[in-house]
Amino acid sequence: MEDFDVIVQGYSTSVEDWAKANRVPPDRLPQLTEEQKAFARKFGVKEEDFATSVLAGRYGSGRLVEDAERFALVFREVVAELAKQNDIRIVQVFYSAFDRRFTCHLREGSKEFSIEMSSARVADHLDSGDLSLREDLKRLLAEKIEHARTHAVGADG
Repeated sequence: MEDFDVIVQGYSTSVEDWAKANRVPPDRLPQLTEEQKAFARKFGVKEEDFATSVLAGRYGSGRLVEDAERFALVFREVVAELAKQNDIRIVQVFYSAFDRRFTCHLREGSKEFSIEMSSARVADHLDSGDLSLREDLKRLLAEKIEHARTHAVGADG
């Protein structure tokens, strides 16, 4: 199967990310840019505290990217099963931290379509190995493929 983009938009910082960042010694915290230092001064935040928040944000961003990539692997497997009967390929897997949704963009021939899945549903699967996510994805994909075939712009009928 061809490669596709996995894109994460936004950020999220968990309690665990903050706890991990707070355990980092001050001399190991990221160096702030001049802009970040000015921002910290403007709002009366100690540079060390601001650097800790920057690090927590990095941990959160890394976690989101890892989760999106793990979901993309599961999604690739599901699409590969359906690709045996369909000329379908993944264009992009997009995760919005703000909407807390995955949007998967696909193409079958010249037809493009998308499916969406909540991050909570995906997290349940990734954390527990719940196989129903795969079945839900197969069902959603089969429905979207059929819809794309029968409602494509310029489709006969």
